[in-house]
Amino acid sequence: MFILRQAPLVPAGTALAAATSGAGVDGAAIGVGDCSIVDVQVNVTAVGGTTPSLQVFIDASCDGGATWTQIAAGTAITAVGNQMFSVGIGSANNAGLGNQIRARYTLTGTTPSATFGVQAVAKG
Repeated sequence: MFILRQAPLVPAGTALAAATSGAGVDGAAIGVGDCSIVDVQVNVTAVGGTTPSLQVFIDASCDGGATWTQIAAGTAITAVGNQMFSVGIGSANNAGLGNQIRARYTLTGTTPSATFGVQAVAKG
């Protein structure tokens, strides 16, 4: 297996605050071409508020970004740290990748805030 594409789905240092609390926010889409699996890493460098919870989802599109389908969800993140998961054929999140993927994320809690980034490594 070889790496075909490595790209940020959400740039490192992205800050979310209470204004986006509970709302789904879409990250940038990247093309995955002939890739069969994507490794996703979420790096959270700061959290604040009461019971903050950040959750990252991976969506795929087969029509160039006109419509999106959720193909994976990370677990809720409540503290500084890293989370890694894979999506694609043969992974725990066994799903087709389409021709593009994106990260979507939500932040919940009482006056929550979070600083984080999401990196994707697409493999063939």
